[in-house]
Amino acid sequence: EKTRLMDRLQTSESARISVETQLADAKAKNQELKKYEVQYLLLKSLNDLKEVESKRLFNGQYDFGRHDVVRLAQLISKHLEDKPSEIDRNKIYDCIRGCYNDLDRGYSDNPAHYYMD
Repeated sequence: EKTRLMDRLQTSESARISVETQLADAKAKNQELKKYEVQYLLLKSLNDLKEVESKRLFNGQYDFGRHDVVRLAQLISKHLEDKPSEIDRNKIYDCIRGCYNDLDRGYSDNPAHYYMD
């Protein structure tokens, strides 16, 4: 009887250790999952911010004039290597040419420091 009780005790102890190990593994995996969830949310937020910034720079209209030189330069520099298909490089060139022509003509209502922008 004593041997049987000892066997049951060892079995119970082994089962307890196994459950504790599984619980520790589950907690570690849960922590790792939370870390990945935070990384995912951060990347999603970053992508959302990039999309908002892109819409701020380019609203689908090619209305860049003398007062939008900085925004035009930001749009160009942001998409030097990965121009979105909805941006027409010929129309952007026309905007740049128009800004340059306005500078070259020296209109009296050109923005202050226009030549620097």
